[in-house]
Amino acid sequence: MTTAHLAIAQQVQALLEAGTPVAPAIKLGRAVPMQLASDTAVFVRLVRSPGKDITANGKGHMAWQTWIGVECVARASAGQDAHAAVDALLQASFARLAVASAEDGVLNGLTHECEVSWDTAEAETPIATALLALRVQHLTGPASLVALN
Repeated sequence: MTTAHLAIAQQVQALLEAGTPVAPAIKLGRAVPMQLASDTAVFVRLVRSPGKDITANGKGHMAWQTWIGVECVARASAGQDAHAAVDALLQASFARLAVASAEDGVLNGLTHECEVSWDTAEAETPIATALLALRVQHLTGPASLVALN
């Protein structure tokens, strides 16, 4: 069975791909900007997941605070600021996930806690990355990383 953590990352990927995808490539894993096949891409990855036993005896259900990274990557055109190149992709990704989190049952553990960090890689044309980090609360059962329904 899939862990709750991987299932959340896969759900985020599916939401970004649904309907009109936010980018031509939306993949699980870490971005490798120098291997960017198109001008834009999104990489969904697990960042960290602190957990805490929520039972009195210390052998039960775990409450997790899983951070998901949504790396929006864009190649700037000649003369374009790298941060401006990734801005629309960041906005589209955030908007898609914000709407989905408001729907019942779809990322219903998504909290209002998130952060964005930016980075650029200098190449013939600069490549910008905006990492949108989202915190998702969820539970797993005793001695298991499988999600509780």
